[in-house]
Amino acid sequence: MKKKNRGQSLVMVVFILGMVALLLSGLAAGATFSIKAIRYSRNKASATRIAREQIEAIKSQKQSSSFWEDLDLVLNEEMDCPDGGLIDNFSCRIKYTNLSKDALSGKKQVTLTVKVWWDSTEEPSGKKKKVQVETVLSNWEE
Repeated sequence: MKKKNRGQSLVMVVFILGMVALLLSGLAAGATFSIKAIRYSRNKASATRIAREQIEAIKSQKQSSSFWEDLDLVLNEEMDCPDGGLIDNFSCRIKYTNLSKDALSGKKQVTLTVKVWWDSTEEPSGKKKKVQVETVLSNWEE
């Protein structure tokens, strides 16, 4: 009778160890996913902040007449952001598109697109993640 109980106890120990290992692997996978999600959210928030800062920097320049005169030279061309192409380990590019003039008021407007991206270490392919913010600038203040 004792030998039979020993065998059952060993089976129970192996079963319990298997269940504990399964539980721990699930917890580790959940923690890894959470860390990646937090890192992505933090990077996305930083990229959005950088894009908005670049838009504000460009908005302050649009008051000058040379801004609107020089716009034809860079229209539809993607270029580095005014603060440089690399900001806090994020790459930044701007593009002006859709330059138009209001028929009644004669005021110009242009679409400004700011793209900010970063390298994603979470993905084995090294795929870049990006944020794109768009706004329309006009010279209505003149």
